Amino acid sequence: MDSDVKIRSVLLRVFLYGTLLVLLAGGAAAYFLVSGLLPEPAPEPQLSEVDSLLAETPPELVFEGVLAGNAVHFVVYGCAIHQIKDGAPDRQIVKVLEAESYPLGSICERQWLKAEKGALTVWLGRRAIGAGGCCTGGGTYRTTDGLTWKRISRDTTPW
Repeated sequence: MDSDVKIRSVLLRVFLYGTLLVLLAGGAAAYFLVSGLLPEPAPEPQLSEVDSLLAETPPELVFEGVLAGNAVHFVVYGCAIHQIKDGAPDRQIVKVLEAESYPLGSICERQWLKAEKGALTVWLGRRAIGAGGCCTGGGTYRTTDGLTWKRISRDTTPW
């Protein structure tokens, strides 16, 4: 009698595992069949280089306005001042200037932009990798027309 119970138990397990296997295989087959019928998702729209730069830059580091009668658009990013040329058929980014780098590598530690009284002032500061403190390169730069930038100080902080 014990052998009959063991046989029935084994047969029941085989039946249950077989049923489970059939259901899984059927589900997988149905998934692949249906997924082939579904439309492909629409690709994500690609941002232009200008839009990508503007999306990555905090608004306080972007200036769009008029200096000495010239419409200008500047972005401070990565310890560099970039000008966006909006008038071209395709907007272009031109790097106007950047803080000098350190020969053994450096990172952008500080960058500020301030617009006031017909002038634009930018502070840039690069720190040598592994060094404590700032800054191995950079300074304070100013323009009143958006065309000519002058380094007015080696100071890298607006305080």
